Amino acid sequence: MKKALLLSGGFDSGVVFHQLVESGIVFDAFFVDYNQSYKNKEQEKAKKLCSKHKTINLFTIKIAGWDDMPGRNFHFINQIQIRGYDEVYLGTRWILPLFDSWGDANWFTLKIYGHLLKIKVKLPIVGWTKRNCFQFLSTRNSTDFYNCYKNSDNWRDCDCSNCQERQKLKNFI
Repeated sequence: MKKALLLSGGFDSGVVFHQLVESGIVFDAFFVDYNQSYKNKEQEKAKKLCSKHKTINLFTIKIAGWDDMPGRNFHFINQIQIRGYDEVYLGTRWILPLFDSWGDANWFTLKIYGHLLKIKVKLPIVGWTKRNCFQFLSTRNSTDFYNCYKNSDNWRDCDCSNCQERQKLKNFI
């Protein structure tokens, strides 16, 4: 069974990356370039993370898109399925669309996408908070992911340029 991880280079997918490596799961990582404004920071972190594990291939998928692209995860998962993968891992923490500002980065919607695209969608950190992720990574001394949350569950506590860009684009949460 071919397995893939959608690795944004961000915090949540970084946690899933470490979980997969520690579990001995063989997978390829995919960074999706959809013209997001913070792409360079996240892609750099994805490359750095994968470079420490020589058995993990990192591929970049380029698709036409934009920061708040609707249905973006459907497009991402479809690209993985087209490439012949049977299983895809995502680093999402949301359970229901009600709390998901993207609308499609939650367990409910992503499982529907998997069913429609005939690919198994795995979401190992659903229900976790940012604090849970920090605790997980703090025991691993890992900083190889793009992180701006400063040990907070609320991204609005952050004053980094990435979060400020998101605030300008739209109400992120």
